[in-house]
Amino acid sequence: MEDRRLEIVKASEPGAGATDQPRRWRIRAGLGAWGISCILWTAVLGVPFLPVSGTAKWWTVLVMLVVAEVFFFGGAALLGPEMVRKIKARFWRKRKTDPAPGGAPPLEIAGHEVPDNVADRGDAQPHKEHVDPAT
Repeated sequence: MEDRRLEIVKASEPGAGATDQPRRWRIRAGLGAWGISCILWTAVLGVPFLPVSGTAKWWTVLVMLVVAEVFFFGGAALLGPEMVRKIKARFWRKRKTDPAPGGAPPLEIAGHEVPDNVADRGDAQPHKEHVDPAT
């Protein structure tokens, strides 16, 4: 019971939740920067329809993409690596066809698996029974 009272007293002290407020502001600013980045990336699609010269269109696209990237990476910096990892885990799923945990799938030549020692030497040749007799 005494421990619970200490927690309540500590939580009610002025400035106890002050660390949450800047963090919340950084998350909102980071997500806002990412939103602006997305808007700029989609706005690039409308640039070819502007009534300006071709050179002006190229420069407009270039500036918009650079600014979009600055907003994207600035937003990622504001969010921090932990939040970026959470967002990536939420939206970018791993494929189910990933190779085995040991690395790349085994090398195959003419339907037969090549031993690792042959594949490492770089001189893997098909067996004689697989060579085309017409040649």
